[in-house]
Amino acid sequence: MKRNANATWDGRLKSGHGQITTESEVLKDASYSFSSRFEKGKGTNPEELLGAAHAACYSMALANELEAAHLSPTKIETQASVRIDLLEGKWTIQEVDLFLKANLEGAPSVPFLLAASRAKANCPISRVLLSKVNLHTELQDQHPDSETDADVVIYTSTYCQICGQAKTLLESKGIRYREIDLDVEPSEEADALKKKTGLTSVPQIFVGEHFIGSYQDLIQLDEDHGLDRLLKTKARGDISNGNEYGIRYKTEGSTKSSEHASR
Repeated sequence: MKRNANATWDGRLKSGHGQITTESEVLKDASYSFSSRFEKGKGTNPEELLGAAHAACYSMALANELEAAHLSPTKIETQASVRIDLLEGKWTIQEVDLFLKANLEGAPSVPFLLAASRAKANCPISRVLLSKVNLHTELQDQHPDSETDADVVIYTSTYCQICGQAKTLLESKGIRYREIDLDVEPSEEADALKKKTGLTSVPQIFVGEHFIGSYQDLIQLDEDHGLDRLLKTKARGDISNGNEYGIRYKTEGSTKSSEHASR
């Protein structure tokens, strides 16, 4: 599938002008110029059009992710702010900020934020851009039973280095978690986890009943939303020892006693 647009330009850079027409003719002979791009003249400009494309693409990608998470948005509003700066003598788009407001009929925050991050990563316009994309979210009708009180559980294996990195990230944010080491627990625990997520790799991370994903998913969530903000209750007030963040969790049938996992 291809979509097409046409642009013409007449004259010199600063004194000339151009017209843009899209295949659908929603835009037809829309004017643009040096003044409309770099000053405050009338007309459109490439950055404005890129922002419109990115906002529309992201909104659709989010609708898809929310549907996959069994959430029903009533309204998604995305504003894209495209920044262009002169770097080393070349005009460069450094970053795009996406400002999202959504209404989801009282949806909980964690699956919404997961969907928002995944939409940013999977949106075709985000993927075509080499510049940084920053995501700012606002859930306007959040469910009153916030998941900030939910347990954070991380499934690991004894010699998994990435598991250690995931735990270090949680600890650096002051977030208490429960660790379930699948090398220690009965095999039924790993089988049950595979049925739940379809994965055999570790780490696997949950917030309450919501599956966050892997270490990379945890990093993306932190980059987009800030884990300490997302899990602010878990990061405050319920840690008895400042150096003691994780608890290795003992399941029924395990022969290993519970122990604190300290930094």
